Amino acid sequence: MNYKELEEFLHQETYSETWHILHPNILSPAYLNIPVCTVDHQQVYYFDFKNTLLNDNIALIKETRYTIIPPHFHKDMEMNYIYEGSCRFIINGQNISLEKGDVCILGSNVIHCAEYKGANDIVINTVFRRSFFTSQFFSQVPEQSIVQIS
Repeated sequence: MNYKELEEFLHQETYSETWHILHPNILSPAYLNIPVCTVDHQQVYYFDFKNTLLNDNIALIKETRYTIIPPHFHKDMEMNYIYEGSCRFIINGQNISLEKGDVCILGSNVIHCAEYKGANDIVINTVFRRSFFTSQFFSQVPEQSIVQIS
């Protein structure tokens, strides 16, 4: 896929995005099938990527625009990359604003949500199993890296 094809693909409206344009400020009916838990007196969704990660340890997902993503957590890890535009997240109660080129890595069971994203706010999520980060993976990180391993 070349750059132009990638741009077209990322800006193409998905079925979910079209639904949200037609139903502003309403959560997707898909949320009716997502378990809700109470964590620290807050109702949060439990996202399970078991189908997304069925045969792989890692997967890419374009985050849905034209809606919010309510507070949720998952057992797997997630990396958000702001491909274009911006996105405001609330992570464990803290407001985080990310701009084009920024990356945010979330560990397992971190409660987070995303505010409304418009047409030019493209967020690419990489979800991966915790087992993806094996000792072999970390052995490849140079000692003088900005990545801190603890």
